[in-house]
Amino acid sequence: MLNPGVQTQATMLGWALYCLILPMNPLPEALALPDPGGSEISALSRIATLAAADLTPQGFEQNYLNPGRPVLIQGAIPAETDWTLDYLTAVLGDTPLPIQDHGKSHQGQDKRQWQGTGSGVDSVVMPFRDYAAALGDRTAHAQDWYMGKCALDQTPLGQAPEFAQIEHRLGMKAPVTPWSFWMGPGGHVTHLHYDCMDGVLMQFHGAKRVILFPPSQLYNLYPFSLLKQLIHGPKLRAGHSRVYPDQPDFAQFPRLQEALNHRYDVLLQRGDALYIPAGWWHEVIALGDDVTCSVNRFWHVYPWARGLRSWSKWRVHLGSILAIPHLLKELMAALVSGDRAQKLHQWRLKL
Repeated sequence: MLNPGVQTQATMLGWALYCLILPMNPLPEALALPDPGGSEISALSRIATLAAADLTPQGFEQNYLNPGRPVLIQGAIPAETDWTLDYLTAVLGDTPLPIQDHGKSHQGQDKRQWQGTGSGVDSVVMPFRDYAAALGDRTAHAQDWYMGKCALDQTPLGQAPEFAQIEHRLGMKAPVTPWSFWMGPGGHVTHLHYDCMDGVLMQFHGAKRVILFPPSQLYNLYPFSLLKQLIHGPKLRAGHSRVYPDQPDFAQFPRLQEALNHRYDVLLQRGDALYIPAGWWHEVIALGDDVTCSVNRFWHVYPWARGLRSWSKWRVHLGSILAIPHLLKELMAALVSGDRAQKLHQWRLKL
């Protein structure tokens, strides 16, 4: 008889093959694989909220990092810090940054018809000053242009003291990415997805509403199949959902009704930070009609055992492996393109 550790690994491998071969079928309810990579916290009526002044690295590790529980940290950014459009234009000037062109027709469309999700959406590079002008004359609002996944380490904002302050308070180890910039018009929606790393989202201007679901709702939220990622590469990632949590279609997605019983809504206001553990689904809605500005960073999952036990995390890694042939094909096309520099930059943004 196999020992429990070997049995668990064999079960995960079996479900990986199941999800690849039969991607459109639901996981049998009686055989569903629990995801121990995140705590359900179903006994709570809302996500925990703490004042930054009351947060210590030891308390954060014990109560939130180790079990993989989200927490809203209020006052994580000094009250006087406000990254307005005028301030950012003065600081960033003509710094070239990538702009995602989502297009208004994207909103409300059946996601099964989408050609790209998240960072898989086509982007162009433009000077920040030009993007600020598009926000000012509302072209960015009309076209849903969004500045996302912009690494700040090579910009004047990369050494902002607020980053060191939150890292000191949390005591998080082993960052995977630099601090990255997310900015755009009110009304923009970063649609429902999960990440395979622990993340912190900080709000520097405006406000956002964040919808959260625990990792246990993986298949009740109808993720894109691994087969989709094999065919389309990173444009349609396995960590993105096919449902709209605010516009549920129970006829097409009946298991969504169960997932909504595990939904949490968080208001992220200027000065707040939100810890989102790996595997936790989140949809982020920019509120109001003004510009909103956030910064985030990802870290390796700690403790390591939480990441190793998480099927949600392994599923994303498997999808990334399956996307390699498509990425190589796009790389070769970029190398022979007449606009090689631009195409290579767009290719790197999809990684």
